[in-house]
Amino acid sequence: LFQAAWLVALLRGQSAYPDADQSKVPFSKRKPVVAASYLHITAPYHCSLLNDVLEPIHSIALEKQWVFDAADMQIPVHACDSGHDVRGKANLTRYIVETTCVLPVDWPTATSIPGATHFVDFGTGGLNGFGRLAHKNVEGRGVAVICTGALLPQPQLAHLGTRADLFQRELSRVTTARDWLSEFGPRLVRTAHDGKVHIDTRLTRTLGMATVMMAGMTPTTCNERLVAAINGVGYHAEFAGGGVHTEHELEKKLLALAESAPPGQGITVLALLRLRREGVPIDGLCIGGSVPSFDVALEIISTLRDAGIRHVAFKPSNASAIRHVVRIAQAADGFPVILQWTGGRAGGHHSYEDFHQPILETYAAVRSCKNVVLVAGSGFGDAAGTLPYMTGEWSTRFGRAPMPFDGILLGSRIMVAKEAATSLAAKELIVAAAGLPDSEWDTTYDSARGGFMTVMSEYGELNHALETRATSFVKDLHRTVLSQPRTDQPALLWTHKNEIIARLNSDYMRPWFGKKADGRVVDLEDMTYTEAIGRMVELMYVKHQQRWIHRSHCRAVLEFISRAVCRLAQEATDVGIAIEFDKAAPPDYASRLIEEYPAAATLLLASEDVQFFVALCKRRGQKPFPFIP
Repeated sequence: LFQAAWLVALLRGQSAYPDADQSKVPFSKRKPVVAASYLHITAPYHCSLLNDVLEPIHSIALEKQWVFDAADMQIPVHACDSGHDVRGKANLTRYIVETTCVLPVDWPTATSIPGATHFVDFGTGGLNGFGRLAHKNVEGRGVAVICTGALLPQPQLAHLGTRADLFQRELSRVTTARDWLSEFGPRLVRTAHDGKVHIDTRLTRTLGMATVMMAGMTPTTCNERLVAAINGVGYHAEFAGGGVHTEHELEKKLLALAESAPPGQGITVLALLRLRREGVPIDGLCIGGSVPSFDVALEIISTLRDAGIRHVAFKPSNASAIRHVVRIAQAADGFPVILQWTGGRAGGHHSYEDFHQPILETYAAVRSCKNVVLVAGSGFGDAAGTLPYMTGEWSTRFGRAPMPFDGILLGSRIMVAKEAATSLAAKELIVAAAGLPDSEWDTTYDSARGGFMTVMSEYGELNHALETRATSFVKDLHRTVLSQPRTDQPALLWTHKNEIIARLNSDYMRPWFGKKADGRVVDLEDMTYTEAIGRMVELMYVKHQQRWIHRSHCRAVLEFISRAVCRLAQEATDVGIAIEFDKAAPPDYASRLIEEYPAAATLLLASEDVQFFVALCKRRGQKPFPFIP
């Protein structure tokens, strides 16, 4: 008894409470959840502690003539430790003593019987006995479990049969079970309109396209030409709106995408219902970041349905969020819901979750809802790595029934596609990265591995990024400043100011803005008007291509010049000079201002203009400026 109590105490000490939140703990470092309770028994059955009583018990059985002969057995009886047929045992009596006293019970192995359609539990545990344990082992294999100790079914355990099933006159009315592979596995079908053979899954029936799709990914799929190229060859690609800064710009891109879309093919986008109502073929909405609350999600779905949009997609981050999506789908009156699961090993933003465990926990719940389409995305890119997830074979190594997905989601690797606007240098870095095997994906939390590292993004979420000087700087900044209490951060930023500015200028893609004409690093208020204007042009105008990074940057520079003129001009009529700047070459803006107002080269920015500049940087509806002011 003391040893048993010690073991229970040890297990509880090394485990987490069932309601403990470990969602922000890396999967490999989480404590297991262990439910330990004492059994009402007088002897430690199925345990090696009873080795010494095997022979005495066997002798008593022989003396009492409690002898069993395998030749008398008319049907197979499967061993509880290995599942083999015990009719082949030479000394069946001794084996029964051994299996009762010493041999362990391995229910997954014992219940793995090819060709079985039903398990009948004759125990007294009702719906909480052996049948319930057996159901977890055979779930999804098409094997139903009938618990004869239960008289009436329970709504929460409706998948288990009861004693009433034994008295059904028609076999068709006996409780049956779902076979996930036959019901959700991919099938080959020949379409009548073209006579071609296609793969058929819930995803293809929902989208009318192939089983592989492209996830919305800022800024890669903000490029309507890339989305059009993917859609044009029969694959579905989501248009991402994160890199679009105004409604007019989004409308322009979507109209261009609609013009290039093949007849009958729709677009999945973040949201623009007005265009849908005007006839633009927007078919779907994908909601990233997090799953909305139940009421908000249903309101969104109702609005989409009224607008003629045909499906919505969610990206849950853990098992709890997956169940939340299922509850939303169950209440959505059949509206198609695409559940995009990526887990922690995905590129870009990711969670702390293992890819497999949350799906093993929730697959039955997901498949209980007919309008949920299950899509997997997490580092896929070749047939060998993708096929097991389409056929469901991936889950068999965990001792579970095959769990096929309906489709595959590609993301980061599309950044290196020819049509992607990613720079050639960035594409080469991505291709050159070695990567990591699945078993080591979370090692990037602690340090760079395989050319990648995990950093905290501006959204406060984990992000897989290439190992570069920039990502190393972000990780160091988060460790030293941004991970500390908010009240302490201003002082820490001031303490490390010079070091941070040096790293911004040497390692980061958005340098420190403050810079004198002679190259000295300064704060914004220490710059003259011409230095500020020249610095804006230097950082936002691509001189060798004679273009602005974004047209909103040109507008911002001209607005600041107008502000400078207002400050420098002696007469109100001189304000009109700012209008003439858009006719000059941007590199000449500063010298042009000096020609008209020589004081612009020596006058430091007024405090009001410093505030105006900062407000200009924060203004919504424009592409973020490529510097830190």
